[in-house]
This record gives sequence, C-alpha cells and structure tokens, in this order.
Amino acid sequence: MGIAASLTEEGDVVICLSYSGKTEVVNTAMKIARNNGATVIAITGPGRSPLIKTADIKISSQYEELDDYLLTSYARLSQIIIMDILYTGVAEQNYEKSVQSIQKISSNAVDILHH
Repeated sequence: MGIAASLTEEGDVVICLSYSGKTEVVNTAMKIARNNGATVIAITGPGRSPLIKTADIKISSQYEELDDYLLTSYARLSQIIIMDILYTGVAEQNYEKSVQSIQKISSNAVDILHH
C-alpha cells in the first residue's frame, strides 16, 4: 500500500478502505498520498476516525445485522462495491494514465517481492 501511495502526485485519486478507520497501514498510505498532492477518498464505517477526519472525500458505509460475523462480512462487501464503482469511474476517465500506473506498481511490487 505504501508503495502505491509513494507513486502518487497532484491530480491522482487514492481510495482508502478501512471499516474502523484506524488501520495503521491504511492511514500511513493516506498520509503519504496526501503529502504527494493526491486527493484521498475514505470509505469507512460510521463514526469519527483518523481516516475520516483526514480524507478529502468521506464515504461512510454501515450495515446493521444481528450476527457479528455477518456484520463484518456485509460491511466489507459494501465497502468493496463502493470502491470498485469509484475506481472504475476514475480509471475510465483517465484510461491511459491508469494503465501506466498499474504497470508501474506491478513492476515495483515484483522487484520488492523478489529481493
């Protein structure tokens, strides 16, 4: 996550996903992206959290269910659906740059994993 965030620049959009909004690796990546000038969209659960306080665009997903296991599953699924919709919209508007960014991230990830 930090690798991708380090590649961001002004004009980029970063989607951060954490139901609690307190996931350290997500919040660190968000800070890196913001420092690089990217716009940050946070998709998180209800309530105030470090993620929701710092993001440029805030989307709260909430799913109420009696069973805690189902709550976790449905909450994650709803956030993933929101993220996919946003990502697809942004990628379609900036197709060429999106392809280049994905290739760059993939190349860096492979280098890191093999060293």
